[in-house]
Amino acid sequence: MRLLGLLGILVATASAAQAGTHVTTFGGGPPSHNQISLERNVAYFRRVLAGLGLGGVRHDIYFGDGGAGNTVQRRLPEGDDQRLAKALGLILFNDADADMRYSRVDIPDLVGPSSAANLDAWFEQVGRALPPGERLLFYFTGHGGPDPKGGDKPRNTNLVMPGEPNAYPMERFVGQLDAMSPDVEVTLVMVQCYSGGFANVIYNEGDPARGFARHPRAGFFSTIASRTAAGCTPDIAEEDYHEFSTSFFEALAGETRTGRAVTRPDFDGDGRTSYAEAFAHVLLSSDTIDLPTTTSDRLLRDKSRFARAEDGPAQGLLPQDAPWSTVIAAASPPERAALEGLSQLLGLDGEDRLTRARAKAKAIDPSRNTGRGRGRNQPRDRPEAAQAEPEPESFDREPTAQAPTEGGRRGGPGPAAGRLRSALADRWPELTVPLHPDAPRILAEQGGEIRRFLEAQPDYRAFAGRLARRPAPGPDDPERRWVKYQRLLDRADSVILGANLARINDPEALGVFRRLVELEARTLGPDRPPIAEGRPAAPTPPPAGS
Repeated sequence: MRLLGLLGILVATASAAQAGTHVTTFGGGPPSHNQISLERNVAYFRRVLAGLGLGGVRHDIYFGDGGAGNTVQRRLPEGDDQRLAKALGLILFNDADADMRYSRVDIPDLVGPSSAANLDAWFEQVGRALPPGERLLFYFTGHGGPDPKGGDKPRNTNLVMPGEPNAYPMERFVGQLDAMSPDVEVTLVMVQCYSGGFANVIYNEGDPARGFARHPRAGFFSTIASRTAAGCTPDIAEEDYHEFSTSFFEALAGETRTGRAVTRPDFDGDGRTSYAEAFAHVLLSSDTIDLPTTTSDRLLRDKSRFARAEDGPAQGLLPQDAPWSTVIAAASPPERAALEGLSQLLGLDGEDRLTRARAKAKAIDPSRNTGRGRGRNQPRDRPEAAQAEPEPESFDREPTAQAPTEGGRRGGPGPAAGRLRSALADRWPELTVPLHPDAPRILAEQGGEIRRFLEAQPDYRAFAGRLARRPAPGPDDPERRWVKYQRLLDRADSVILGANLARINDPEALGVFRRLVELEARTLGPDRPPIAEGRPAAPTPPPAGS
């Protein structure tokens, strides 16, 4: 009977946690930027939720155009058909994207399009009705735009969505959060470009001048507010998908999106993987251009500071390049794991390794890491060049193999393409006429013959290199090497600023920071008892008489 009672308590605890969780996903983008990788992020996220015991919770999904038309971009799989399509596109129309295809959104139980109007409607009809004690997990896997008025301190970045208007600013998003119950705990996972601007959800209306929001909100973002992010691609090979939420969710689930087992990080040894531990896993394992950030990082960069020359020793503030042992001693277990792991990866050692890491980063690209000040000795938490000139585009751009297409144009066709086009025109003149009604039939019936004909031409060899997929940059790519150093420096900055905040006379900021640290240490899924002395701690018994 005692065993049955204990089992009943455990089941009730899990059920209560599941009943108190609400998940909402918005994703995709306008047809010109609605890559299949974003759609498949949603499928992977669903698998993660199911694997963590949350498959039965309410999960509202809005994606792309909602399935109204063929808007999801995907490329043909590598092979003869793909190479022929790409070759014909380059030869006939000087377009490198002729292997692109479009299909409808394929997400079961889709609620509707991922539009600004639907996001407002979700907040007004569902978000505001969430009862006190509910936990909301909000996942955005789409595109983002820069802060149009951010200057060198961008904050009001935006989500880029289908429809008009297509920009959904951070301040509008926070305004909707402000209208929700302050007793609903919100966790954000956002992977769009410039996503770090949404770390300002910690403030009323997203504005530091209006004070801290009393709502419990924490968030994890693929990159800082001034930078583009990795992740969007029309390629269909999921093993090549590299973006923030892929690494973040694999740490929580213990399994990659392709089914390979991953050791769940447990840096504090409590038997669970927290959001903060998953975030550290991203810093260590994700080989992208991303500089991930969190809500607590935002607070520290606004409210704390490094030691200045005029500070007296009694204040005990740490400088930005504090001795390594001092930084490690002040770090939490996930922070310590990230710092030690990145340091080892970069081959750094010694007490002065932060100073040397800063010099190394500057040497790789001096224009990225020049300093700035805002009058309060604020840390340099983002690259100067990107800050000084925010990206003018409405959509994010990833300068890697996962770049969204931009029309497929690659300079002029060249004389070799002209000669190949003439050869095709002599044999299949219909193919040289855009939108000729017989072209699809000819390609379907004679595709193999057309490919062999082209391959036999002397000029075809010049196209071989352009037909292969562009490989992703390797680990020695300067951008990625710089990012590794910057991730190390950013984590060290956060540790130092966190230690200093406790020594600055700002009790309100310190209290909010501690609350954020607690929220960021939550787990996804039904709460499990922590491990105590190597054994699961006994659950708290129910009150007498219950």
